Formats: sequence, C-alpha cells, structure tokens
Amino acid sequence: MMLVTSVEFAGKKLVNKGNAVVAVVLFHAESGILQLSCKAPVHEGESEVSQYAALVSDAIRQIGRMPEYLTGKQSLRFAPDALSPRKLRAA
Repeated sequence: MMLVTSVEFAGKKLVNKGNAVVAVVLFHAESGILQLSCKAPVHEGESEVSQYAALVSDAIRQIGRMPEYLTGKQSLRFAPDALSPRKLRAA
C-alpha cells in the first residue's frame, strides 16, 4: 500500500488558450515519491484549488491504469489531510 502524506505540483501552467492546465503532480509517501505528468480541463472562473484537484484526479486515473494497481497487488491511500486545500501547493 502506498500512503500519500502530501501532494506537490511543479511547472503548473495553462495551455490550449487557457482551456487546460498541466503540471507534474508529486505524491509523497514513506516509500518514496511518485511523479506524474498530468493535464486537466479548466472552466471559466474555476478556482486554483479546483484546478489542483482536477490534476490530482488525473494522477489517480493514471495510477489506476498501472499494472500493479490494476491487479490489486498495490493500493493507493491518502493520509487524512493530504488533500486538504491548505496542503495543496506548488513547488
């Protein structure tokens, strides 16, 4: 099991004329750091926290397609406050 204790973002920027956001999402855990290149749609007036949440969703989607997670050999969990808005931050 990978227990994510914090989430970090690097290189966050808007693309596609502001219709999408891209960033590297880093999941920090005792076992190490999982780094994923993510992209998510952006809607007009959407808050920065919502953009970060969408990037995390894309990261989780990607992890779910990895063989070790598909087969159930590995699982992903988040510490209780790992995804709180005050802890989501840019590198």
